[in-house]
Amino acid sequence: MRKPWLLATLLALTLTSWNAALAAADPREGPDVSATDDVIDNARESDPVHLDQHGGPGGHLPPTSHNVQLVGKLRVHDAARGIVADVGELGNYAYLAQFSPGCTADGAGGAYVVDLADPAHPREVGFIPAHQGSFVGEGVHAIHLDTPSFTGDILALNNEICGAGGLGGVSLWDITNPLAPIALAQNFGDTKDAAGNTVPVRQYHSVFAWQQAGRAFVVASDDEEQGQTDVDIMEITDPRHPRLVAETGLRDWPAAKAPLANGDTVFNHDMVVRKLGDTWTMLSSYWDAGYVKLNVNDPAHPRFIDDSDFTDPDPVSGFSPPEGNGHYAEFDRRGRFIIGTDEDFSPFRTAFQVTTGPNAGPSPAGEFGWSKPIATLPDQKLNGPATAATTTWPTSHRRRWRGRSPPARRPSSSSSAGRCRTPTTTPPPAASTRRSKTASTRATAGSSSPTTTRAPAAATSPTPSRAAAATRGRSPPSASGTGHFT
Repeated sequence: MRKPWLLATLLALTLTSWNAALAAADPREGPDVSATDDVIDNARESDPVHLDQHGGPGGHLPPTSHNVQLVGKLRVHDAARGIVADVGELGNYAYLAQFSPGCTADGAGGAYVVDLADPAHPREVGFIPAHQGSFVGEGVHAIHLDTPSFTGDILALNNEICGAGGLGGVSLWDITNPLAPIALAQNFGDTKDAAGNTVPVRQYHSVFAWQQAGRAFVVASDDEEQGQTDVDIMEITDPRHPRLVAETGLRDWPAAKAPLANGDTVFNHDMVVRKLGDTWTMLSSYWDAGYVKLNVNDPAHPRFIDDSDFTDPDPVSGFSPPEGNGHYAEFDRRGRFIIGTDEDFSPFRTAFQVTTGPNAGPSPAGEFGWSKPIATLPDQKLNGPATAATTTWPTSHRRRWRGRSPPARRPSSSSSAGRCRTPTTTPPPAASTRRSKTASTRATAGSSSPTTTRAPAAATSPTPSRAAAATRGRSPPSASGTGHFT
């Protein structure tokens, strides 16, 4: 069990590794009261310069903490915005994932090794490099193994690609001596596509390792088979020779497929495994499908137990369908409850309304990190023609850029007049169909005039994007229609 002081130290490491000073208070986020109590009381303090909030500093629930005291903090040697993505611990050492910003300097990420023997004064004592062109995401897990093939401490790391020569997969390190890590197996995992063809090892976003009896396993979230078989289980009883033993996912769990939350986006984001009674139980955070429990007494043949559904309407916003976004979850100490955390990239819900033309009607939409919030525009309206951009992606590419900018796309364009208003509290109509499993369509509204236009416009080249509306399971607005955002 993790020590209380260690949890506080790990929290400090994660939050302050790239910035040692707080920025000026933002009146939109409430008063800064932690100057005297050393407790994170608002969003400004958890993210001092607002650069890692999803969708800007506004519209978020403030973080709270109880019975937690700051013990110590550390600034890693190459501290930068967003450079630490995850943290694991074992004994007196912590291991911090160096996320994709770490690729800027030398073309690769890795994991920082931090000595916590004196929790008030943590020290960076080493660095474990990822493969060139790869980085570590939200997959850092250290455990002790005692199997017929290996006795000692190991560190499991995920791998995602940030540049040329990058490899995915899972990597295992012998950290029995944390000051001298030894590579056991590098960049291993699933190398087959759905048709059985050999492909480069899959990219993984998170990992979790565990031992049951004399055998050991690691489970990883497959970035490239999401919604299908994106729960990959590998046996690591001999960590020098790991082997894939099972692939499963939503495809195998019909009972978990409905109801889905807003967006109908389904993928395995994170996992934990724990023995509850006589059952080794895996808990998968499966985004809009909720939190899924699997029986892994036989890890080669995982069996579906149950899943959760998000409360409808959403208890915070009142929206229907609810927001979803199951990101990470843990069991409580006794295994009676699941404590889940949801990751919302768009705190406001925007409804796109096509007012004329063959596609007239409501279409769900959202504001995201790469779009300018409608509420920040001078008149809180998005004015000008709406340009439809249609792009088809294979299923395996829909989530590959998580944590990075989406890939460049070559849109086809048509134009219709439209306008946007600031998001309202009125829940939008539910989508009539779900997102296509093989394609994604995006309608982008551009601004070319300071006045609101309602008449149909001729086809034009796309103008700079100001807001994005993702239309699910239907065609974007046609060139002969008009529309608006609310």
